[in-house]
Amino acid sequence: MAAGGGKSVGHGLGSCTTEVSITKIRCPGRNDLDVIFVDTPGFDDTFKTDVEILCIIAEWWMVT
Repeated sequence: MAAGGGKSVGHGLGSCTTEVSITKIRCPGRNDLDVIFVDTPGFDDTFKTDVEILCIIAEWWMVT
C-alpha cells in the first residue's frame, strides 16, 4: 500500500471502504510537500446505492 499500513484492503468482491478517509504522508526529500490520499467508497458498492455513495463523498467535500 502506497500510504503505509493501518488501513484495511479489500481482496474479494465485497465492498470494504464505508466512509471517506484521508492519509497524509510527507513527500520523500521534500519536507515542505505533503501527498494526500483520499479513500472513498466506490460506486456499485455491495451495501450502498450510488446515490448514497455520492452523498457521502459530497458531504465530505463540503466539510473539507
